Amino acid sequence: TKLRVNLSLGNIYFKLEKYDSATIYYRFVVESAEKPQILQSAMNNLLACYEELGYYELVIELARKYIEKFPNAEDITDKRIKIGVMYEMLGNYDLALTHFQKLLEEADKDLEAELHYYIGEVLYYKGEYEQAILEFLKVPYLVTKKTKIDWTANAFYMAGQSYEKMKKYEQAINMYQQIIDRAGIDPIFKAGAQKEIERVRSILKQ
Repeated sequence: TKLRVNLSLGNIYFKLEKYDSATIYYRFVVESAEKPQILQSAMNNLLACYEELGYYELVIELARKYIEKFPNAEDITDKRIKIGVMYEMLGNYDLALTHFQKLLEEADKDLEAELHYYIGEVLYYKGEYEQAILEFLKVPYLVTKKTKIDWTANAFYMAGQSYEKMKKYEQAINMYQQIIDRAGIDPIFKAGAQKEIERVRSILKQ
């Protein structure tokens, strides 16, 4: 069918990282598709294109439509989080905070870890470093299983960055050291943390 052809063409351009071209085909499918399977696939891919192109307002709009259209989809929580992240990317920090805090009210433990990380990140960008650290340090205690993103390592890293912003270099080193000392964290992260420690130590020597 014409829709499947357009979806396939969109996928080809997407793989080639030609997101503008991919968008044209995906939008055609999103606007014309009746079948949920094709529509869901096209919406997901169009969301990815918009994000790659930095069209964050369009991501929010389309994610809302997706949630409305597929309320029982497995990735619905991801879409809700995505909306908050897009607010953050747009610099709408207060909106992002409200959004993440609302999601926290109905979150399970693993999702709580992710949300506290994002709340910390928003506070960091707002320059509220002490509050951000409090959020980041909740994360390691909430993580119960391995996920695609290592929230624990990221949280310690951002806590370290926050301490550096406050010129509390010893505490920053302590945060990076946590990444090295903890079991189950990717060696690449550990090597990165070691580099951060050496960088901060060189600041202290100045």
